[in-house]
Amino acid sequence: METLQNGLTLPFESIPPKYMEKNNASLRHNLLEARILVKQMESQGIIEFTSEQPHCVNPLGLIIKESESERKVRLIFDASRCLNDHLKLRQVKLMHLERALQLTQKGDYQAVFDLQQAYYHVAIKKEHWKYLGACIDMDYGQQFFVYKHLPFGLNIAVHAITKIWKPIVCYVQSLGIPFTIYIDDGRILGSQATIEAHRERVYDILAKAGWQLAEGKSDFEGQASQVKQYLGFVVDTNLMKCFSSETKLLQVSGQISTLLSAPIAEVKDVAKVAGKISSLYLSHGMLARICLRSTYVDIEKHVAEKGWRGALTLSDQSILELNEFKDVCYTRNGHGIESQFTDIKIDTFLAHPVCRNQVVRGLIEPHTALAFSDASGFKAAINYFDGSTPTMMQFQFSRQEMLESSGLRELLAIDKFLSHMARYPGFTENTILWGTDSTNVVSFMEKGSAKPTIQKVVFGIVKKLHETNNVIKVFHLYREDPRIMAVDQESKAKNTDNWSIDFDTFLDFHQQFHFSLDLFADRFNRRLTRFVSEYWCQEAVAVDAFTVSWKNMVWICPPLSLLNKIHHRICNSEAEGVLIFPMWQASSYYCLFFGPNRQVKPPFRLVKYFRPYITQNEGATATPLYGRVTFDFVALYFKH
Repeated sequence: METLQNGLTLPFESIPPKYMEKNNASLRHNLLEARILVKQMESQGIIEFTSEQPHCVNPLGLIIKESESERKVRLIFDASRCLNDHLKLRQVKLMHLERALQLTQKGDYQAVFDLQQAYYHVAIKKEHWKYLGACIDMDYGQQFFVYKHLPFGLNIAVHAITKIWKPIVCYVQSLGIPFTIYIDDGRILGSQATIEAHRERVYDILAKAGWQLAEGKSDFEGQASQVKQYLGFVVDTNLMKCFSSETKLLQVSGQISTLLSAPIAEVKDVAKVAGKISSLYLSHGMLARICLRSTYVDIEKHVAEKGWRGALTLSDQSILELNEFKDVCYTRNGHGIESQFTDIKIDTFLAHPVCRNQVVRGLIEPHTALAFSDASGFKAAINYFDGSTPTMMQFQFSRQEMLESSGLRELLAIDKFLSHMARYPGFTENTILWGTDSTNVVSFMEKGSAKPTIQKVVFGIVKKLHETNNVIKVFHLYREDPRIMAVDQESKAKNTDNWSIDFDTFLDFHQQFHFSLDLFADRFNRRLTRFVSEYWCQEAVAVDAFTVSWKNMVWICPPLSLLNKIHHRICNSEAEGVLIFPMWQASSYYCLFFGPNRQVKPPFRLVKYFRPYITQNEGATATPLYGRVTFDFVALYFKH
């Protein structure tokens, strides 16, 4: 009320000295247009000419926006050189579009409006006019004037207008009207039946409060719709998605092409392009942030060493990421609007212990899957729900991956999962809710990482998601969560049934039989280039030996727990190869292969008995199958 009655009091931390500076080049080069604006402002009572030089004469500038149809010119009061340094900066929460979209419900109708010269509605306390001085060269010479109303360029302007708006926002919302405003751009929501009444009521309140609408930018009767442009984006409440306009994408794509056409560019130009891409977060999601991460690292490094001047050479990773965004910015345009209702459904889904039942009851949308992951020092475990029976997956880390940080290994779980699932044609157009106890992974998947090794993995995940047209939303869950505990236990379980014989002994067999495929192996104990692994790994030709053919001379050095199943497979399908296992007469599998007096049963034929050196993975050193054994192994040839 003090501001409305007596004008806005400038919150000085210190009184600025007497000051004068010439106008910016943008105004000096467009002086005729600037003179017209100043005269209009004087006739509207926004400024007042004075014969005396004000205490502070601040520089003026022009912002010019040109399109095919029009040229817009706005006068800017540049307080950055002096005045802003003496004002107490006040923070305020703005209703930016990301927060405004949280009020959106599927099918909402939208009406948008723009205020006419919103800042100029706020008067300045008369005692402070002298600090808001400026000058301009008119036909008759230099002319001083002072702002009587809030100018564009004062660092407290956004705070002032937002605080003045707050009582109006509270009143409108108390009427049950979903309503948001960002500085001078407003949005009203309602159903098809209520939107007109909501719009009329809000417009009446605005008029009584003294605000004026920009008629060319505001909706009137019959113009509300489910698809509406607001704050530079197209909001579609029917699809529940936010899009960038084709014009904006064409501009950004062209700027990226120009930037990458030369090996080096001015650091300020790189920063401008990066800012444009970053602003597309609402229409492109994490893609807009992750494809910028390496570019921001390059900018920060340059600024730390040389400041905001000079040419910047983009790293290869930055060029790769920028090219990726340029290539997919059209196809990936359209990011889901996560309303409060959607968030509640996701939270409820994640909190429920029986995820399958939640899918059946339709608590979340179709094509939504769920995964929980954890990574130990040697492998990752993932429990995956896609509306069918839960699937527990395990992925072994390479020796180099084992040495990486725990956060990177947790991230690799997502990467390996996507690489594995990409083999299945039906794995497409899914939204995967991913639960992890790693807060680092949540951060990595939202904005990438400044560490190159991590950023490359994140970028690889983004590419895989684009190739399969899938979306992943990562959520943090506490370590005590039963679903995290389940995958944690699985990732740490050591496989003591995984073993192999020494390579020299294997070569003796290989020279005799010429094997084509190692059926039960991993990247560490494989004896052939072509091998089948129990867990997914990039080098394996397949996962699960029972899913491939055993026709062409296979090498089987298997987990002992699978020998009964292996015997059944060999005796009931076409198969040829050599099978190795220990001669343990007390084991259940012994009688399947041998009769009285160690007579080998068909279709098996004895190759030899031997005592190899046995290796095992994952530190399983306290088992009988480790080191030089003191009991017999048998090698059996089979052909069926």
